[in-house]
Amino acid sequence: MSGNIEKEGGLVSRPPLLVGVSNYDYWKSRMIAFLKSMDSKTLKAVLKGWDPPVVIDKDGKPTLKLKAEEDWSKEEDEFALGNSKALYALYNGVDKHIFKLIKKCVSAKEAWKILETVHEGTPQVKMSKLQILTTQFENLRMKEEETIQDFHMTILDYDNQFDALGVKIPEEKLVRKMLRSLPKKFDMKVTAMEEAKNISEMKLDELVGSLQTYESVANGRSEKKNKSIAFSSKNNEEELEDEEESNESISEAMVLLGKQFNKVLKRMDKRPRSNFKNNAPSTMRSNESQGKPKGDEKSNLNRNIRCHECEGYGHIRPECPTYQKRAKKGLTVSWSEDDDSEDDTASVTAKHISVLTGIVTSDTESDDGEVTYEELAASYKELCLKSEEICRVIEKQKVTINELKAEKSENISKIEELQKKVNFLSSDLEICRVIEKQKVTINELKAEKFENISKMEELQKKVNYLSSDLEEAKGVIEKLNTDIWRLRKFSDMLYKDDEHLDKLHKADGQLEEILEKNVRKPRNIGLSYENVNKFKNYSPDLMYMEPKETQKQRMPYQKPQHHQQHPMSRNRRKHHAWRCHYCGRKGHIRPYCYKLYGYPNRRPQHKPVSTIAPTQQEWKPKEENEKKSDTTQPEEEITALIAHTSLRASSREDWYFDSGCSRHMTGISKILVGIKSYSTSFVTFGDGAKGEIVGIGELRSNSLPKLNNVLLVRGLTANLISISQLCDQGMKVNFTKSECLVTNNEGEILMKGVRSKDNCYLWVPQEEANMSTCLTTKEDEVKLWHQKLGHLNLRSMKKAISKEAIRGLPNLKIEEGSICGDCQIGKQTKMPHPKLQHLTTTRVLELLHMDLMGPMQTESLGGKRYAYVVVDDISRYTWINFIRKKSETFDVFKDLCIQLQREKNNVVLRIRSDHGKEFENSSFSDFCASEGIIHEFSSPITPQQNGVVERKNRTIQESARVMLHAKKLSHGFWAEAMNTACYIHNRVTLRSGTTTTLYELWKERKPTVKHFHVFGSKCYILSDREPRTKMDPKSDEGIFLGYSTNSRAYRVYNNRTKTMMESINVVIDDTSSETAEDDAEDATASITGDVDCETTNESKNDTEVTASDQISATPKKGPSTRTQKNHPTDLIIGNPNQGIATRRTLDIVSNACFVSKFEPKNVKEALTDEFWINAMQEELNQFKRNEVWDLVPRPENANVIGTKWVYKNKSDESGTVTRNKARLVAQGYSQIEGIDFDETFALVARLESIRLLLGVACILKFKLFQMDVKSAFLNGYLNEEVYVEQPKGFVDPSFPNHVYKLKKALYGLKQAPRAWYERLTEFLISQGYRKGGNDKTLFVKEDQGKFLIAQIYVDDIVFGGMSSEMVQHFVQQMQSEFEMSLVGELTYFLGLQVKQMEDTIFISQSKYARNIVKKFGMESAAHKRTPAATHLKLTKDEKGVDVDQSLYRSMIGSLLYLTASRPDITFAVGVCARYQAEPKMSHLAQVKRILKYVNGTCDYGILYTHGENSMLVGYCDADWAGCADDRKSTSGACFFLGNNLISWFSKKQNCVSLSTAEAEYIAAGSSCSQLLWMKQMLLEYNVVQDAMALYCDNLSAINISKNPIQHSRTKHIDIRHHFIRDLVEEGIVTLEHISTEEQLADIFTKALDAVQFEKLRGKLGICLFEDL
Repeated sequence: MSGNIEKEGGLVSRPPLLVGVSNYDYWKSRMIAFLKSMDSKTLKAVLKGWDPPVVIDKDGKPTLKLKAEEDWSKEEDEFALGNSKALYALYNGVDKHIFKLIKKCVSAKEAWKILETVHEGTPQVKMSKLQILTTQFENLRMKEEETIQDFHMTILDYDNQFDALGVKIPEEKLVRKMLRSLPKKFDMKVTAMEEAKNISEMKLDELVGSLQTYESVANGRSEKKNKSIAFSSKNNEEELEDEEESNESISEAMVLLGKQFNKVLKRMDKRPRSNFKNNAPSTMRSNESQGKPKGDEKSNLNRNIRCHECEGYGHIRPECPTYQKRAKKGLTVSWSEDDDSEDDTASVTAKHISVLTGIVTSDTESDDGEVTYEELAASYKELCLKSEEICRVIEKQKVTINELKAEKSENISKIEELQKKVNFLSSDLEICRVIEKQKVTINELKAEKFENISKMEELQKKVNYLSSDLEEAKGVIEKLNTDIWRLRKFSDMLYKDDEHLDKLHKADGQLEEILEKNVRKPRNIGLSYENVNKFKNYSPDLMYMEPKETQKQRMPYQKPQHHQQHPMSRNRRKHHAWRCHYCGRKGHIRPYCYKLYGYPNRRPQHKPVSTIAPTQQEWKPKEENEKKSDTTQPEEEITALIAHTSLRASSREDWYFDSGCSRHMTGISKILVGIKSYSTSFVTFGDGAKGEIVGIGELRSNSLPKLNNVLLVRGLTANLISISQLCDQGMKVNFTKSECLVTNNEGEILMKGVRSKDNCYLWVPQEEANMSTCLTTKEDEVKLWHQKLGHLNLRSMKKAISKEAIRGLPNLKIEEGSICGDCQIGKQTKMPHPKLQHLTTTRVLELLHMDLMGPMQTESLGGKRYAYVVVDDISRYTWINFIRKKSETFDVFKDLCIQLQREKNNVVLRIRSDHGKEFENSSFSDFCASEGIIHEFSSPITPQQNGVVERKNRTIQESARVMLHAKKLSHGFWAEAMNTACYIHNRVTLRSGTTTTLYELWKERKPTVKHFHVFGSKCYILSDREPRTKMDPKSDEGIFLGYSTNSRAYRVYNNRTKTMMESINVVIDDTSSETAEDDAEDATASITGDVDCETTNESKNDTEVTASDQISATPKKGPSTRTQKNHPTDLIIGNPNQGIATRRTLDIVSNACFVSKFEPKNVKEALTDEFWINAMQEELNQFKRNEVWDLVPRPENANVIGTKWVYKNKSDESGTVTRNKARLVAQGYSQIEGIDFDETFALVARLESIRLLLGVACILKFKLFQMDVKSAFLNGYLNEEVYVEQPKGFVDPSFPNHVYKLKKALYGLKQAPRAWYERLTEFLISQGYRKGGNDKTLFVKEDQGKFLIAQIYVDDIVFGGMSSEMVQHFVQQMQSEFEMSLVGELTYFLGLQVKQMEDTIFISQSKYARNIVKKFGMESAAHKRTPAATHLKLTKDEKGVDVDQSLYRSMIGSLLYLTASRPDITFAVGVCARYQAEPKMSHLAQVKRILKYVNGTCDYGILYTHGENSMLVGYCDADWAGCADDRKSTSGACFFLGNNLISWFSKKQNCVSLSTAEAEYIAAGSSCSQLLWMKQMLLEYNVVQDAMALYCDNLSAINISKNPIQHSRTKHIDIRHHFIRDLVEEGIVTLEHISTEEQLADIFTKALDAVQFEKLRGKLGICLFEDL
C-alpha cells in the first residue's frame, strides 16, 4: 500500500492514492497538502462545504427551489468550481472499492466526512482508539537489537497517530519517553545528559543525534573487543533454557574445549623453554641451557613477541593481565545465581577452563607464569572423564524419562478407566439410595395399609350392626306409619260426621299427640272400613280385630296411659326423603301439606264425654264396600265413608295420561266396541299385583277419547291412556305446568288433559267453544274477585278459599303464576339476591371486588377523604388505600394490580365494581384491555351484586367507629382506624366454610397476633430522630394508631411534634384507663362534645363527681368576661415555658396546612390544586427574577425544544412533606449537537471526597454546613442560541405562537450542569478561593492560617471552616449572588444521614436501607448475622433457573449505593454484581441474604472520632484465585485517616495471578494509587503526610517491592504494578507486615464467619448510633 502511495505521489499534479485503511493518516496529510496546492477555494469546499444555490423570494428569503446554472453569479461559479476540483481530487485519490462509498456525494465536504468517519470512526471510536494507543505508548520500550534510528521512527509513528486522533504530544513528553525507554547500556549516557542539559528544553532531533553518536562509538568498541575472545559470558536470559538443550550445550562445549586445547598445545610448542623454567622438569631446563645463551634468547623473544590485547611487546595475549581479568570475570558469571547447589561445580569448572586458557590466578596476587604440560594434560584427562560420565548420566536420564513417559501414559489410561468406573458406581449408588428410600416408603405404606385394613374391618362390623338396626327400625317405622295413617282417616271421618263430633274426644288426644310429633303419612293406602256399630274405643296398637260384643256399661273416657316410650319417639328425627312441592319441607308431599289445605279442626279437651256406648268395628275389603255404596240406602243409615287414593272422588269415566303405562287399558267393558281376545293373559301393576286381560277393543263414544287397541283388564279401577302408544301412532305429546296436549304432525290438537290436584293429568273432552268460554269465564271470575278483594294476592285468596274463612267467596280454581299489571305497578319490589351456595373462583387474583367509600365529612391527617377497598374473592383478603380525590383511584389500582401480580406470580383475570365514574372510565378500560383483565359491573342501583366488598366496607367502618369512640379519639383519625381494622380483620377472620384465616389463605402461613395492641392506647416513643442533651427526656408521649404496612414498626401520633411516625422503639400501655388526648382542634371539640352529652344524663344525686368532671359538665352559656389568673396544670394545653408559637414554628401547621400531599402526574392534575398552582407560579417568578428568557416570535429553520413540568414533594428526614416543588425542565433529548450545545461534561464531587471532608472536619473539630442553591441551573449563562416552547398551562394568550429565547441555562438542557459549574467557579475564584488541584469541585480559601472549605455537588454545597466569621462571610457572599432555598447544619446529603456532635460525627443510610428492604419485600424476613455464607462460592451456574434481570439489577444497584456508608457489605455485593448479565436463582438467593442482613442492621453506620493522629494508613489483602469461574483473584483494601475510615474497595483483578505473592503484590499496587490520591487531597486541607504505612500479611509481596532487581519470579507481572517499588525506594510508602488475624482488609476479600466478621466490622468503626 505504501508503495502505491509513493508511486502516485511522485507527480505534483496527481493526488495521492488511498488503498485500504492502514495508510489513511499518511494519505490524509498528503491530500490536504495537495488540495492546498490547487487553490484556497478547493480546500474551503472540503472544510466548509458547498450547497447548490437556491432562488431568493421577494422578501430576500431563500426558497427550496434550486437556481439554474446559467443564472449563477460569478462568486457562486467559483465556489462550485472549487467544490468540483476537490470532489475530482477525492475521486482520483481512492481505489475502486473506496470509491463506492463517495460515488453519490454532491459536495466534497460530504465525501470527506464519509471517508473520515469510515477510517477514523465516530467520537466514541476515536476515544477508544486513543485509550488503546495511550496504553501502547506508555508500555513502549526499546529492544536490545533495535537501533536508535529505528526507535526514533517508532516514536514518530506514535506521534503521528496521536495527531491524527486530535491529540498533540508535547516535545518534552517525547524526549522524556525516549529517555525512559532506552535499554541499560544507555544508562550512563542518559545520566550524563540529565545532569548536563535541561531536558525540558531539549529537542527530539538533538537527543536522537546525541544518542546515535554514542551508539556508534559503543558498537565500535564492542566489535574491537570481541575479535579475539575465546569465551564470552552469557546474560541471564540465555541461561534460561530447557533441560535437553542444556545437555546438548554441554556436549558442544566439550568439542570447543578440545579445539581450544589443540590450539594451546600448538602455541606451547612454539614458545621458548625459558618461560617454563619454574614449572618444567629439570631435564628440559638443562637441554635448553645447552642450546643458546640466556640473554640472547630473551632479547630475541622481546623483539619477536607482541600481545594482541594491549598491543605491547614482551608477552603474548594469555599472559596479558588485562585479558586475564576479563576472562576470569566472564567465565565465572556464566552460571545462574539462583542455583546455589551448583556453586562448587561452577567454580571447579571455571578453574579447569582457566587452566585450558593458560591462566593461573591466586587468591592473593596475580602470577604471570603459565601451567605445565603435565598439569594441562591432567586437567584435560579429568575433563574427558567427567564428560564421559556426564554423557552416561544423560543417556540414563533419557532412558528413565522415556520409561516415566510410558508409565505416565499408562497411568493416565488407568485413571480414565477408574474414573469411568467411579462415575458408573456413583450413578449406581444414587440408584441404590433411591431404591432404599423407596423401600422404606413402601414399608411405611404397607404398614399404613394393614392399619387401614384393620380399621376398615372394624368399621365394616359397625356398618353391619347399624344396617341390621336400620332394617329393624324401618320395619317399626312402616308399622307406625300404617297406624298413623289409619288414625288420620279415622279422625277425618269423625270430623265430617256432625253426629259424632261430640264423640271425638276419645280419640282426639291420641291423634293430637301423633300430629305434634310431626309423623309422616304412610305409603300403604287403598283400604276402607265399614262402621259396623255406632262408635267404639280405638287403640293405636289395633290393626285387624275380630268383632267383639258391645260393652253394655257406659265408661267415661280416659286418656290411654303409656308406660313405656312410644316406638315412634326413637325415630322421630329420622325423616323420609319426600319433599313437598308447595312449602319445600321434607317429610310429606303436596296433597298432604297443612300449609296448603290447613290444619284439622281441634276440639277442646274438656268437652263432655258422650254417653253413647262404643261401637264395634271390623275391617273389610274395598270391593264389598263399593258394592254397598252402590245400593240405595237412606241417608241416616250411611255411617262411614269410602277412603280413596286421591284427594278427590274418582270417576269411572275419568281417563288419565300415564307415561308408565305400556298400552291403553280400562276395566269397564261396556264402553269398548269390537272386543276381541288378546294373547297375553295378565298385566302387572306397580305394586306387584296382576290383572287378567279379558280382551282388546276400541273407544267410540263422544264423551270419551277416541282410542284404538284398548286393553280390557279385569279388576282395573282406573282408565289409563298410554303415552308411548300415542307416540307409536305418530302423535306428539307435550306436558306443561297446567296441561297436556296431544297433537299430530300438522300441529292440530287431538286430545287435551289438565293437571289435577293430585298432580295427575286428566283427559277433558275436546269441545273448543265450550272450553274457551268456560276458561274465560273462570279466569275473569278469578280476576274479578281479585279486584274486589283489593288486589289481594292469589296465595291468600287460595288459603281463604281452602279454609272457608270467608262467607260468600265462591270455590274458585286459582292457578298461581298469572301476572296482574296493576299489582306490579303498585307492589313490585326488588328481586331477591340469594347467597351463593358454592365458590365461583378457584385461585387467588381470579376475581377482585372493589369499591370506593366516601367522601368522609372529616379529612384524615394526610388530607384524604376516600377509602378505596379491594377484596380478593377466593381468600377474602382485603387491601385498603386512602385517596384525596376520586380521580386517583385508577393510579392506586394500577400500582396495586402490578404489586399483587408480582407477589403471587399470577395474573388478575376479573375485577368487579359498580358503575361509578371512578371505575367506568377510559383509563380503566385501556389498562384492562392491555392486561387482558375482564371488568365486570354490578347492575345500576344494585349494590347487592357487589355484596362482598359492600359487606367488607361495613365491617371495616363499624370496627373503625368502635375503636375511635372507645378511646374518644378525634374523627380525623378515621383513616388510621380503618387501616388498623383492615389489618386486624385480615389476620383474625376465618373464611366461611373453612378453618383458615384470610391471611393464611393469601400468605400461605399462619398469622401471629403477639404484636397486637389496643388501638388508641397511650404510648411512649423513643426520641431517636433528633439530637438531645444528656438530661433531655428519652421518649415522647403519643397515641398508638396501628401497624405499618411496609415495615416492622408501629404507627403512632407524637403529641409533642404533632406528627405521625413509624417506629419500632415504642412502649404501649394497653391497660391505661386514661383517654389519649389529641391536641388538634377537631379532636378537642369531639372530646368536649362527648363529655357534655354524657354528663347531662348523669344522676343528680351523684356526689362523687370530681372538680374536673364538674367543670367539663358545665354547659357553655357564651363567652366569659372573667379572666382567671391561676389554672390547674392538668388543664393547661401545651408547655407554658415554650412561649408563643407562630405558624412557621408549628410543623404540623406549616407543613400540613400549606402544602399538598399528592404528586400530580401531569399539568391537568396540577392545575386542579391551588398549592401546585402556587408552586408553578413561584417557579416562573424565579425565571423572571433571574432573567432567564425573552419571549420572541418563533424563528424559522430553528430547533425549538419542548418543555415539561416535573412535580416533586420535598420531605424531611422523617418523611413529612415540607414543600411542593414544581420544576420546569427542557426536553433536552431533542437538542442537536453543534447547534444547541457543544460541551456537556460537568464535574461532581466523589463520595470519597465527602467522607474525607467529614474526617478532616472531625479531626480539626469544625462543624460542616450545607446550602442548596435555588434553581441553580438558572444562573448559568448560555453560549448558544436556544429556543424553548412556552410552558403548558401558562401560554401567553396574546402571543400563543411565540417561543422563549434562553439567556440562561434551563433544567434539562445538556449543557446546563456545565454552565452552572462555570458560573459558580468563576464567582468563587473572583472572591479569593482557589480550586483544588486533584478535585476540581473543591474550593479552599485561606486567611491568617485559617481556611474555609467548600465542596460542590451540582447545586448542593457542603462547607465549613475553622473560623465562624469566615463561614458567615461565605454565606453572605453566596446569598448576595445566588438565591438560597436551604442554609443550615449538615444533616442529610446525597442520601447520607450525618449527625454532628461535639467530638464525633456519625454517618449512616438507615432511611435508605429501610426503603430498599421494604421495596423488595424483605422487611419480615429473618435476620442474618453476616451478608454472605462462608461455604458459598458463587459461579455462573449455567444450569440454574433464570430470574428477572431487571429485578436483580435493581437490587444490585440499590445495594451498591448503600455501600457508601456500609463497607461491611462491599465484598458480598461486589461478588453478586458480577452476574448481572445472566442472573440465576442461586445469585438471587445470595442477594436476598444480603438484604436480610441489612434488614437487621439498618441503623448501622460509620463513626468518626476526634484524635490527634492524622496519618494515612492502609490495609490491603487479596483472595488468591477466589473467582470460581476464571480463577482471578480479589483485591481488597481500606484506608484510615487517623482512626477514621475514609475509603475502601473490593474488586476482582484484571489478570490471573500465578501465586499468592503475585495477587498480594497487585493488591498492594492498587492500594498505593489510592494512598497517593488521598495524600494529594490532604495537601489541599494543609494536612501534610510523611511516609504512609501500608499493611500487608504476605512477606513475599513485601520483599518483591523492596528488591529492585528484575527477579525471575516477577518478570511476568505486568509492569504497571511495579511502580510500587519506586514509591518504596523514595520513602513515600512503607510496606509493613501484619498478621492475618489483625488484617482489617480481610473483610473485603472473602466471606467470614460471624465472630470474625463482627470483630473486623467493629474495628472498621461500624456501629449503632444507640450504642454511643
